[in-house]
Amino acid sequence: MSVIFTLDIGKRKRASSDLPRKDNGIFLKGNNGMCVILIHGLTGTPNEMKFIANFFNRKGYSVACPRLAYHGEPLWVLKKAKW
Repeated sequence: MSVIFTLDIGKRKRASSDLPRKDNGIFLKGNNGMCVILIHGLTGTPNEMKFIANFFNRKGYSVACPRLAYHGEPLWVLKKAKW
C-alpha cells in the first residue's frame, strides 16, 4: 500500500496576534525513496524534532515535519485553534 500526499506550506492566515511565524517546519530530501512524517508536541515546534529528523535523513529517508497551525505561539493563541 502506498499513500500519496502533498504538504501546502504556503502562507497561512495569522492567528489573532501579530506574532511572526518562526518557521514552516523541517523538510529534508532523502535518497532511499521512503519518507518519515514527524509531528511535534502540542505547544512545540518542529525544532524539537531536529535531532530525530537528522537521524532519519542520514539513513536515507526524506523527512517532513511541518509546523502545525498556531503551535509554538503563546498558549492563548493556541486555545483559539479549532480542529
